[in-house]
Amino acid sequence: MWQVNGRSEGDHDSMYAQLDLYYVDNWSLITDLVIVARTIPVVLGRKGQY
Repeated sequence: MWQVNGRSEGDHDSMYAQLDLYYVDNWSLITDLVIVARTIPVVLGRKGQY
C-alpha cells in the first residue's frame, strides 16, 4: 500500500509499518482493487520516484 501513498515522503519506517498494519486490519477485495487502480497513474506519472 505504501507504493501508492507517497513512497518517497516522510519517515519511511513509521509509514511502512502504519500502512502495513492498516492493510492487514482492513483487507478486502475492494481494497486490493483500489490499490491496483491507484497504482496505474502512479507508475505512469512516476509520482514519488527517488
